[in-house]
Amino acid sequence: METNKVIINIKNLILVNKKYFILFFIFVGYLILSLFLVYDIDNITYLHSDEQTFHDFALNVSKLDFKLWWAEIQNCYVGIFPTTNLYGTVFWYSLIYKLTNLIGLNSVISLRLVNTVVGFFTTIIIVKYIQKSANVKLSFIEILCISMPFLFFSPTLLRDNYVILFIFSGLIVFREQKKNWILKLILFGVLTFMFRHVSLLYYILIIAIFLYLKYKNKFLIPIIVLSIIILLFVEIPLISYAMNFRYNFLDRFANANLNTLLTLPFPINELALLLYSFLGVFPFYAYIILDLPKSLIRIPEMITSLVMFFYILRAYTFGIILKVNLRYLTAITVLFLLANIEFSLRRQMVVFPLLLELYYINKNLIKKTKNQNHKVISLFVIFLYLLLNLIYLVFI
Repeated sequence: METNKVIINIKNLILVNKKYFILFFIFVGYLILSLFLVYDIDNITYLHSDEQTFHDFALNVSKLDFKLWWAEIQNCYVGIFPTTNLYGTVFWYSLIYKLTNLIGLNSVISLRLVNTVVGFFTTIIIVKYIQKSANVKLSFIEILCISMPFLFFSPTLLRDNYVILFIFSGLIVFREQKKNWILKLILFGVLTFMFRHVSLLYYILIIAIFLYLKYKNKFLIPIIVLSIIILLFVEIPLISYAMNFRYNFLDRFANANLNTLLTLPFPINELALLLYSFLGVFPFYAYIILDLPKSLIRIPEMITSLVMFFYILRAYTFGIILKVNLRYLTAITVLFLLANIEFSLRRQMVVFPLLLELYYINKNLIKKTKNQNHKVISLFVIFLYLLLNLIYLVFI
């Protein structure tokens, strides 16, 4: 009997490793494809100008004597990024550039490879978080779907995967509370702060929300409210930039009259923009047909827009039908609204795992109650998306 258990455990371990083994090669394959189609030494930026910024700063710093790094890193951002620190990001990127230069490798390609590995481990951490918190076993297809946004940003020089990796590593430590968990929790908080200090507030806010929902301690409410206020206060200098970003984004879809969403009364306008942002890339094939074959590297973004739309709509519908976990659903909505200050997939990625977690928790509850409404909901979501595509084709 014990022998059979050992065999089963080994078999399960091999299967899990096999899933991740295949997933890793998908990440590496995507990096190679992106290098072949789009990226080269002279073309740092693909989708985001931040890539060029990180590259230039890291390159300048890496050329200096190590003793001068901190002073140069501080000088890089005065008056450029007054409300967001890039210290940890540029220090890490500069270190990679310095090491690769010493051993004669291409610095940019090496950094893209490192960030691809980070994107892969971010996916693993998110999968681990969802499986443990929702008590669910994810199939390879589900893992692959969940990996899409992290895969999409993995070859870039951006820091979003790093931030999500640190935040959810900290949340796993917090929920498991094993040996030295407080020190580990602080460590991941410090790492989050080093790469993007605003994200530390999301880190604290998510933990405070979880504590309140679990223990219902009222003293946590001021912490939650204070975190939101500080988050908004810190973001105030960026509001002008964020609004311009939104207008520029919406102007590309002027025929859809999406600019009118911003003119709606608050908070209706924010909720309307949030609902629209849930569509991701819409229609899903929008970017693919524009600049072939280069646009092929946007396939993960296209899949993300489809997958997350179905996950999000079903998660909200399940929650409303079951009338459970509505407080958590409300908290997630608030986090989405805060993340949606900059109208971008990059900012929403930090909230997606929480919603996926809630989706699987509610899905398990539906199975236990033998409620068949989930099949109707799934068909309704598919019908709704097809209807939206039809409306787009006919009227836009």
